[in-house]
Amino acid sequence: MKHILAFLLLALPLWCTANDGVYYADGNHLIPITETDISVRKEVLTITRIGDRFHVDVYYEFFNPTAAKTLLVGFEARDPYPCYKPEAYEKAYPNHPFIYNFTVEMNGKPLSYNVAHVNLPYSAFKDFPPLPEYYRNGHFDTVDFDQRIAELRDSENYSNAHIDYAYHFQAHFQPGVNIIHHTYQYQVSMVNIYNYYLPYILTAANRWANHQIDDFTLILDMGDCQTFFVQPNFYDTISQWQTEGQVRMNEYREWDSEPNAMFHVRHGKVIFHKANFHPDGELYLCSPRGLWIYNLQSKKDLFNTIRQMYNQPWEDMAAEQFVDPDQPFTKEERRILRNLPFARRGYCFKHAALQSFYTSTDWYQPDTTYIPALDALSPAERRWVDYWSK
Repeated sequence: MKHILAFLLLALPLWCTANDGVYYADGNHLIPITETDISVRKEVLTITRIGDRFHVDVYYEFFNPTAAKTLLVGFEARDPYPCYKPEAYEKAYPNHPFIYNFTVEMNGKPLSYNVAHVNLPYSAFKDFPPLPEYYRNGHFDTVDFDQRIAELRDSENYSNAHIDYAYHFQAHFQPGVNIIHHTYQYQVSMVNIYNYYLPYILTAANRWANHQIDDFTLILDMGDCQTFFVQPNFYDTISQWQTEGQVRMNEYREWDSEPNAMFHVRHGKVIFHKANFHPDGELYLCSPRGLWIYNLQSKKDLFNTIRQMYNQPWEDMAAEQFVDPDQPFTKEERRILRNLPFARRGYCFKHAALQSFYTSTDWYQPDTTYIPALDALSPAERRWVDYWSK
């Protein structure tokens, strides 16, 4: 599994016809567009999922070993797939249609930026040249935006209508340490087997003079009652991760993959920190579906899934789809299912069998202060409770 999502991102045009998912945008480390001896002393990258967007907040400390100078700094963003409506590109022009509220502040002062429409090479990001090939002799080699929009409207030429984006700004580096604070949001992408996945390009950091980040911290906050895993592309063992709040962590293998760091977050964050960080792979965070309908074979599958993750079945299908006349649910099983939303929130059950079942799961974290309230559940959860209460 280690490189499966990386492959999927490079094969995204196939999704347009397969309807297996949708890729809107990814996060990306700032890059030098012109040659530089600037190094990255420190980076604190915080990614928070709020609704259907990832909110990115990045704090950088860059070190300039020479006299003051102004350099062109950039942010690369790939074309979304699929995006069948040219109006989405035109409405956002010149910005990327699924990247929002892009801001840059340097040494306490806001910077303005421009956007160039370019072609990015279709290869692994870590194999990109040290400096972008679309900028030569003081000019961007841009694509014709209007022509690409016309090709988008022409079904026969749709595959040629890629528009990649290079956000860029003039950064004046004083001698010594310079601070850049960078924020933006991008649309959450989805694949059929995941509720959401988070792509973020880390290897772009290697383009700076020191080919690493001297002090790197990654903070991930995907919200409450979430199960997700992070592919081991840039870390070696799950022991390199730290947790904050009510989080359980374990190893997870999907298919024949290397062990992924799996997190069951009732409420809290997960943190990765490393000194002299030279990323050789990207960040791919995946939140598996509670139960993928095509894998539903029996109620045994249902209970096994519930034991393994927070992301629950009501997110995928209606409760009545689990009913099989050849495998009737017992009164005790229905009781377990009915109480699932309350267990997610840490309710301590007085009923011994209920407490025993949920204690056996990978994710349950008891909370003696939690008082169950039906009105506090989501509409889908309330329908779930109502169905299994009948």
